[in-house]
Amino acid sequence: MDKINKVTTDGNNNITLQDVSGHDITINMNDTAAIENLIKEHSGQLADIKALLANRPEPALQELEKKLTIVVTENRSSKYVKYVLLFFALPAAFMFLMYWYFVLSKPFSMTVTPIETVMIPNMPFELGTVSLQYGDKTEEQTLETETIFKQIPANLKGETAHLSFQANGFVSIDTSIVLGESFQLPIRRDNSLGIMSGMVKDEDNQPLSGVRVSVKDISTITDEMGRFRLKIPFELQAEEQRISIFKEGFQLWERISPVIKDEESSVILRK
Repeated sequence: MDKINKVTTDGNNNITLQDVSGHDITINMNDTAAIENLIKEHSGQLADIKALLANRPEPALQELEKKLTIVVTENRSSKYVKYVLLFFALPAAFMFLMYWYFVLSKPFSMTVTPIETVMIPNMPFELGTVSLQYGDKTEEQTLETETIFKQIPANLKGETAHLSFQANGFVSIDTSIVLGESFQLPIRRDNSLGIMSGMVKDEDNQPLSGVRVSVKDISTITDEMGRFRLKIPFELQAEEQRISIFKEGFQLWERISPVIKDEESSVILRK
């Protein structure tokens, strides 16, 4: 049909639509198939037909206007969805694909930085090793102020990996971490610098009891076997300590000695 310019009803649910050429079609409001066919074949004229039905008092025409209102609204919503997809969703998807290709799909690097939880004055962390195991690969690197693991596959970002750390004077670490661009590794010293022990004898190689052994403001007395054991507080620990050993009637013995874990010193006091 040409453009529909007239809509009438006989009052019995029969509706006639007439175009500018005088051609018309009649449908019954109870004939669902006929209404669906009208909507399908004249989809481009639905808004015009709805305008012709506006403010008409006849029940059949009011009912047809309601049906067409629903269809026109759905068509508009469909158009809006298409516009959104065309102007927003598709460009956004394209930008995401570009981002994935240039950023997310490329290998990344992870920087591991050691952080001392409690520091000994004048004894900062200097050197250690850190090992990182991810997928079927294991890497080991020297760790100073920081170290960088490079070329980690992009698909492993956010996945769990295994990390281990070793350094002289520090507690070893064996733990799981989440792979990312950076990781702060909390490290702490062990107590290998916290004990000094040994034995004090006289010139005849006999154990001396009651000998005062001192390091800084810490002191102890040797037992009957001439043995001593000094516990150095964490804040006073160092790789070398000045140790003083004295007993009345003997010469003062004083040295700067390295602190070596599980190693006892042997001292001879002379008169």
